[in-house]
Amino acid sequence: MFSKHGSCSLSNVFRRGIGRPQLHRFHGANNVNVSPSISVNVETEGRGIELYDPEGRKHMIHSIWLRERTNNAEKIHAESRQRLFDVSDYVSSDGDIASGSRISDVSLTGSDLSVEYADGSSDCFDLKCILAELQDPNTLPTFISGKRGAFPMSLSTPKPHLWGSDLSGHFSIDMATHEHDEIVNSQGKMADFLNDLFRYGTALVKGTPTDRDVYERFLLKFGLLRDTNWGKWFQVMATSNKADSESDDGVSVADAAFTNLGIPFHTDGPYNRNPLQHQLLQCIKQSKQGGESQLSDGFAAARALQLHYPKQFDILTKTKLRFRYYDDNVDMFTVRPMIVTDDGGAINSVYYSGRVDASPSFENIEKATEFYYAKKLFTEHINEATRQISFKLEENDMLIFDNCRVLHGRSAFQDVEKEKQTASNPVESPSEKDHTTNNQVVDGVKLDSVSRFLRGCYMDSIDIRLRKYNRVLSATSRSYSTTTARVGFVQLDECTENDMEIISDLYSTATTGEKLAERSLALLKMLGSGSIDNPCHVDDGHLGANVDLLEHGLQTATRAFRDGQEDEVVVAALLHDIGELLSPSNHGEFAASLLRPFVSPKVSWMLQHHEVFQMYYYNHKMNPPGDRNIREVYKGTEDGKSTCAGVTVPGESYQFTVDFCEKYDQKSFDPNYSSM
Repeated sequence: MFSKHGSCSLSNVFRRGIGRPQLHRFHGANNVNVSPSISVNVETEGRGIELYDPEGRKHMIHSIWLRERTNNAEKIHAESRQRLFDVSDYVSSDGDIASGSRISDVSLTGSDLSVEYADGSSDCFDLKCILAELQDPNTLPTFISGKRGAFPMSLSTPKPHLWGSDLSGHFSIDMATHEHDEIVNSQGKMADFLNDLFRYGTALVKGTPTDRDVYERFLLKFGLLRDTNWGKWFQVMATSNKADSESDDGVSVADAAFTNLGIPFHTDGPYNRNPLQHQLLQCIKQSKQGGESQLSDGFAAARALQLHYPKQFDILTKTKLRFRYYDDNVDMFTVRPMIVTDDGGAINSVYYSGRVDASPSFENIEKATEFYYAKKLFTEHINEATRQISFKLEENDMLIFDNCRVLHGRSAFQDVEKEKQTASNPVESPSEKDHTTNNQVVDGVKLDSVSRFLRGCYMDSIDIRLRKYNRVLSATSRSYSTTTARVGFVQLDECTENDMEIISDLYSTATTGEKLAERSLALLKMLGSGSIDNPCHVDDGHLGANVDLLEHGLQTATRAFRDGQEDEVVVAALLHDIGELLSPSNHGEFAASLLRPFVSPKVSWMLQHHEVFQMYYYNHKMNPPGDRNIREVYKGTEDGKSTCAGVTVPGESYQFTVDFCEKYDQKSFDPNYSSM
């Protein structure tokens, strides 16, 4: 039983010293299973190969398609991974495949797909990479993956979870809520946040910094800020119902968002020719009453319309609306459908705004009537209760949403004068009191002069950063022992940055807490007696004692565990003699060196010196007799500390080692003791 607890404790202890954050697995192209049932044959005329995948599906792969993916050092630039040839060189003047590019032979050895061409050249491909591309059309070809031997990277973002009881199901903002301090310090947590954003269309981050420079540095970790007609930053606030405010660049604007009125669901800036992709709203001050954020899943509404009213859905995808916004400084205009689909018919974007759109001139009354009916049905689906959420932002919350998918609005809130009147009401509940510091100024705004203040901006290129973080996760999820990634150098002074990226990725994968724990347990098991469950063992693990070194370690750790010691002490007890038959003259230092990055100085010191402290129990019985009190050379001085080999040792380490040996180590040679 101890092996289960021990493995968990080992993993927890080893994680403490890992310099890189522990990253979650990402289901990517590297998880393709290469089955022995795969078969490959040359196509009759040598124009390609026939490949049958593990599911029995037949794929016809063109010879030039394979040429494009060559990893031949003479064909690919080592640093940029760009081709040094043009694929048109392999096409004959009559439009067919050039004779030299036809395939003469193909073979499969393990995961290596070897291809020979008629001109005498050849290529060797990792079949897992080929299958990844065949199974996912959005997978990035290996040859432009940025490093030699890397797995292909899928460009797909997570499949949208469509809100609504009739589609993917329930959604609440709690399902996509994250903590700023976790995201900013962990690539894995950052990837979780971004994957949630693309899956649900929105996410919430709590505890974001108020200081704008610090906040901006955080945002730049996952996207690029977008300059708009509002400036790079805009302020959503109001002191009254007057729709008048100013951006950070001094641009005078007039928009209902800058009042305390309720705002219906809408898309921001549909008049931008280059759509505003993601909107961020950071809560600096929240109103006491009202001001709830409201979101509706436009993709879900469009999909429901497509399922239940396909004709009306088709009308909205083909009718191009005119979107316009103008003020004293700009006049922005574009034309696009309310619902945009991609070439495959999948919903790509939704642009819904009753404030700035204009329907086209219809050729007859009937078509106009059909359009307005279709728009009404779409509006009903947008407002359907299970397709929307409402919640109130708290101070330092950051809400982000896909502006081309999620429609947003808000409830009305009190203006500052009414809030001041409410604040003087003696029956106001404590939870409603304004804790904002009087006269505090943020971004040039006196917070006590406004009832609600959100700092806003737009961001692009978040999908680029998502792929970056997922690439890191994909690299760390690979099996170190089976990966085909290889560097190009044979001498270290020939290595490139790409080579070191491969090594760094694989080293990170190979040195997780779990893997270090697995290897330590494997080494410990070698010190036990041979059995079916433990075929790898040493023949002399007993050293004349009634228990072998494995059982001795288990007993020592069990005693420490049952005595209520912390994980690091239990793990140290388990592994304290792991080097006994590898480095007998200093096996204590062996164990200390193994665990020093992961345990406290006291525990490390105990491991290093426990073999000397154990002499207290037997040294005087040796022939000739030795000094059983030799441990006292490490005893602390009057101030509780001593210096040994140039290292200052806390006084507690001495007594801790005495107690460890007395209570756990010297007692653990009992064949009748029940270890875990």
